[in-house]
Amino acid sequence: MASLSSPTMAYQIKTVDELKFTPSHIEMVLMQKSVIRYVGNKYSDDKELLKKALNDQVHFTRVILVDMLTIVELYQRRYKVGIKLVEAIQSVLPKNAKNQAFSARIIHYNTVGEGFESSQVFAQLVSGLKRLSSSQILELLHKILSILEREEELYQHHKLKLAGIRKPDGLCYDPKQLCGQPIAKITECISAFKSNTSSPAETKSASVYTRRQITENPYLLALSSNDVQNENALRLANVSIPNILSSFLLHYSNVPLHEIFYYDNSNLLSQSFNPQIRHYIQTALSTPEFYLGSPEDSQAKFDISVLYNLHLETGRFINLYDWFMSYNYVISRGGPIDSGLLVRFQTAVNSLFFMGLIKPTNVKPDHIERLTFGSF
Repeated sequence: MASLSSPTMAYQIKTVDELKFTPSHIEMVLMQKSVIRYVGNKYSDDKELLKKALNDQVHFTRVILVDMLTIVELYQRRYKVGIKLVEAIQSVLPKNAKNQAFSARIIHYNTVGEGFESSQVFAQLVSGLKRLSSSQILELLHKILSILEREEELYQHHKLKLAGIRKPDGLCYDPKQLCGQPIAKITECISAFKSNTSSPAETKSASVYTRRQITENPYLLALSSNDVQNENALRLANVSIPNILSSFLLHYSNVPLHEIFYYDNSNLLSQSFNPQIRHYIQTALSTPEFYLGSPEDSQAKFDISVLYNLHLETGRFINLYDWFMSYNYVISRGGPIDSGLLVRFQTAVNSLFFMGLIKPTNVKPDHIERLTFGSF
């Protein structure tokens, strides 16, 4: 499954030079299956250009990579619009046991996982749309149109800032417009409701449905005379809206470079969102040179680390006098004890106490209790 840390690329990349790709980066990009597939489809009729695209890194960076980054940006912008449309549809559907309002996170999880059309969210939306009346569908169409027009306006404003945007090949939509075709389709659906001239009686008398047809399309039950009159418009809307959602919420695997912008490394995500704090603290205390890059005798210079490693050799209770004498031997090879050494020892003990590795105990007044055991 793709990363849920919201897979969105910043829209502020204006040129490929800003990415500062090295030759090794380009080699890694060329190894991705989606890139090979994209280049192969683009130059399927010209073997010379295909060879140049795969072997000439300068040409690949300046031409092919620009196209693919444009596709990724357009995909992510359309994906964002698709999430907004799903939320708009959910706001119109009646709230009951059959219509659960999914959060944006759940919608995203289903879309990047098994695919939107295969998800429970999509099935519920399609089923819920068929149970809406003419007035509800018309309200929803206007709401969808408002969202699409607003997003198109923002996209055109964005394009003015990014002059010279390339037109990628092989897209199912025109990159000059973000929502051009969906806006036209929604406008057609709205017009279908307004242009219906047949009377309710004529439509109802001319329509005979089977039980299966009514089960699959509940609006055929004619919730009102308008529903019967607007049957064709309802059919068009119930087909167009799911198709528009599917076009916006395509699976990320259809996009070139998806291996770079989307990933399924669950271990990396777990480390990022569920850090093993105890593990990192104990690793730093036992091997401080790993983080600080000190000489080989570094442990003798880090009081906390010395005390931590000594306390690993004890049982549950630690005698403070024995602990200090062992510490003195490590630091000064059993030399004379001075006040400065006592201050360093006390400071290190307090630090371990603050970290939650030890605590005072009333069982033995001159002892402290060890709190962590086992490997890390």
